[in-house]
Amino acid sequence: MSVDPYPQVHGELVVNESEIRNNHSQWKNSLKNGTYEDIMYAKNQLHQQLDDFTTILKELREGVEGNVMRYNVTPQQLQERLHTIDTYLKNANAIEKDLNSKATKELLQKKQKEELIQNQRKAQRNKLDEELINVNQSHITNAQMEQETIERQQDQKFDDLHQNVARLTEIANVMSDNLDEDTERIERLSGEVEQNKDKIGILNKTVDKVRNMKNKGKWCIIIALVIVLIVLLVILFNVIF
Repeated sequence: MSVDPYPQVHGELVVNESEIRNNHSQWKNSLKNGTYEDIMYAKNQLHQQLDDFTTILKELREGVEGNVMRYNVTPQQLQERLHTIDTYLKNANAIEKDLNSKATKELLQKKQKEELIQNQRKAQRNKLDEELINVNQSHITNAQMEQETIERQQDQKFDDLHQNVARLTEIANVMSDNLDEDTERIERLSGEVEQNKDKIGILNKTVDKVRNMKNKGKWCIIIALVIVLIVLLVILFNVIF
């Protein structure tokens, strides 16, 4: 006598049906807060589960009806099993109907449209933010370039000022050296002039004596004047050079 497989298969059906119900409940909740992509993915997964579950139920129904005599199934057991299978099929069809209902389609279309608008707005905001970032970066870059230009100009002015100060310092040093040399030259000339004044005074006295000499002749006077002239020329030459 063959073992009736229905009890084991029925246990598996209970597990599968419970899993489908849970997935359907989660899918219903995701309609409120889930994304369109996630909702559609869960819907397709649920469709696949329902198709597999329905196929198993239909094959099981055929097997129950075709193996009544083989497994000694009583009419009451047969009715109970068929009723259970039909109930599972009915529940599966109800879930399938809910997945493909007009209200569900409208809700999914609305959510898809809302997400499309949100994505467009997000893309526009991202584009605007990117443009603002580029503009700000451009302003920052221009400001940095202007600042660098100003700093280079200031550095150049400081360099020019430093060079001018260095030149003025060099000129001042040269002028100071020249003043020192001129001062020394003037002091030396002043000393020579004082010395020559004494010599001139002596020559003047000599000339006066020559003029007062009554017993000298004209030639003596002329010679003395010539000597005086020569001495004066020598003194003048020394003073100048």
